Parts: sequence; C-alpha cells; structure tokens
Amino acid sequence: ARNFTITGKCGIPPTAISVVFNFVVWNTTSYGDFKIYPAGGTVAPVSTLNWGPGILMLANAAVLPLGTSGQITVVNEGSGTVDLIFDVNGYFQ
Repeated sequence: ARNFTITGKCGIPPTAISVVFNFVVWNTTSYGDFKIYPAGGTVAPVSTLNWGPGILMLANAAVLPLGTSGQITVVNEGSGTVDLIFDVNGYFQ
C-alpha cells in the first residue's frame, strides 16, 4: 500500500473532501488490479481498475473521498510491475 497526498497539490485546496480522478495503468506485465480508497479508511471491497498483461494503456474514472491528511491509498494486487498515472478532473469541498 502506498499513500498519495492529494490536497495542496496542483490547485487542490486543503479543504477538498472528495476528488474526481482518472486512473491510468501503463505497460502492464501481469494480471492485476488496484484498490484505491481514502487513506486511514477501510480497505476498498472492490477494485478501482483491473488489467491484463501487455496492456499498453487502460483508464477508469472514479470519485473518491479523501482520507487522513487529504490522502488516498493505492494497493497493487498484481504480481508484476505496472505504471500508474492519475489525473484530477475536479474536487468537492
């Protein structure tokens, strides 16, 4: 699991409580999925993005509440390597 601070970055104010994301995987080497959820919260019961080996690029949008200190937690449940890119499309205060 890895935490990413979202608030205070790229124009997202510290008062944001939820963010609209577009998550992208790139250059996958195995089957896998990401579970993404508010940091400090309960582990997500479902995945946010699933992929197979050899996928050059695959995307999925999600609206997520922010957790501890304006962070999200990302868990890679795949056995191989994968690059994760995420864009912020907006936020809620």
